[in-house]
Amino acid sequence: MRKSQYKVILLALLTMFSLLLFTACQPASTPTTAESQLSAETSSESGPVYDDDPIVDMEGYEFVIGSAWMRARPSANATEFEKLFFDHKAEVEEKYHCTIKISSIYADMNTMMPRIMAGNKVADVIEMMADMWLPASKAGYIIPWNDVEGINIEDPRWVDAYTNLSTFDGKNWGLNFMRPPEVRSCVFFNKDLLANNGITEDPYQLVRDGNWTYEKFREMALAATKDLDSDGQMDTYGVLVISPILFARQMINANGAALATLEDGKVNASYDSQGAIEALNFVDTLVNQDKSFMLWDYMKSETTWNNVPAYEDIYAVFNEGKAAFFVHESWVGNQQIKPNSDKIRYGMLPLPKGPGATDYVSPAHQSRVFTVTSTNTDLDKTTIIFNALARPMEGYEGDEWWLDEVQREYFQDDDEDSVDMYKLNLEKSMVDLGSGVEKLSFDYGITAIAASVFWRYGTPAAQVATMVGNYQDAIDAIFNK
Repeated sequence: MRKSQYKVILLALLTMFSLLLFTACQPASTPTTAESQLSAETSSESGPVYDDDPIVDMEGYEFVIGSAWMRARPSANATEFEKLFFDHKAEVEEKYHCTIKISSIYADMNTMMPRIMAGNKVADVIEMMADMWLPASKAGYIIPWNDVEGINIEDPRWVDAYTNLSTFDGKNWGLNFMRPPEVRSCVFFNKDLLANNGITEDPYQLVRDGNWTYEKFREMALAATKDLDSDGQMDTYGVLVISPILFARQMINANGAALATLEDGKVNASYDSQGAIEALNFVDTLVNQDKSFMLWDYMKSETTWNNVPAYEDIYAVFNEGKAAFFVHESWVGNQQIKPNSDKIRYGMLPLPKGPGATDYVSPAHQSRVFTVTSTNTDLDKTTIIFNALARPMEGYEGDEWWLDEVQREYFQDDDEDSVDMYKLNLEKSMVDLGSGVEKLSFDYGITAIAASVFWRYGTPAAQVATMVGNYQDAIDAIFNK
């Protein structure tokens, strides 16, 4: 298969997971190190204190949000915040005498380059993921919010976790106000399937004690993998995922490793580190030794790699009680699991901690933030409307309301443990800088992950060895100019 064909396949798979977010009610944002949002928003004993937002007659100004994920109207299964957003949008339009338009833009570099080169503003604010804003920031296509007059990045209207995650080189490149802030890597687990297969340990307590590890994950996944009717086919599995490449990348980060790492002011390739290889070997063990990973037919061959089953079929495996662990994003709890959970009891955990990690890690490469282009000549107008749109409606300030919504709309009964895990995932969110280097990210997905783990072309270490020394120039071109 030619490299061009590989690229079409991989990009389809990598974007597949992103495009699933069309079904999610909330956008998110973009990351590197995160603190809990909860601590940042309690800036006063009486609650958060927001900057003043004087009402200005915008004389019909059209404020454009460029996004590949936001809808033009609420979805049929909208969460409370999505409904609130559209109510607030209408309120701002009326008070400020403006219109707020949501325009479909997938703001990757191929889309942005010609528009920025032509001096096109593109939109007032543009929603980007890390693989978009990282190269765009270094290319000068977007500017840091720190440099935009009228924007206070310390204001509690912005989600603190996302503000921290989109800070690089001492500058903030993205802000978000959507709540609840979605978790972009987490593990949903079937409580009954684990218990019915002899697992007596409490996964929540394992997390709290620092003992939720690769090995515990493997042990439980293997215990839940069963051929119940002796027909030679597994009826229940330990691990279910949407994107196998993304899962392997998540395991690398969960082991304290990354494709690229900032060291002494320079971003260097680290995809061949011991931690990265160790993580790939762990995934290889789940898939090919334990066979606890649900291996769909399309994953087994490069010729079938693009024949992904319907997403509903994948969700159904977990909802019908046939998988112990489902690695996904938090919104799927609200959109796909909670509405169809009559057959299972479930909860949420962080990714298991690898032996090379010192703490839990929640990769947030799919997170999204609002950015502003260097060609936006309407910043005075942009900031007025953006601030107004981001200011919480009365009665929805602070954290309690959205934590209650997470409890009510994402989980079952009074599952406060899963809400704690939700918060933990936000606190531990990060972005692998390698996500911003398309050539590295693409090649690693095909060569190091798909070819070795799923197509069985040599070991992960052997496949990675063929890549060594090939990507520092690409990294330098983006980060080390």
